[in-house]
Amino acid sequence: ALTLALGLSYIKALKIYVKAQVDGKEIPLSELAKIIIEQYKYYAGTGKKSLRDKELPPSD
Repeated sequence: ALTLALGLSYIKALKIYVKAQVDGKEIPLSELAKIIIEQYKYYAGTGKKSLRDKELPPSD
């Protein structure tokens, strides 16, 4: 479950990073780290153990 939470957190941070790059903005590494940590805590707290579990609500 924790590996899944870490993976989902990383994907979410990458989506935010790529969107910022497309918009011509720069996100500091410290901000990306903060996003990953916040998302990890969120996903780890859901207890979701696989991608087949009930769909998670967006964490935006």
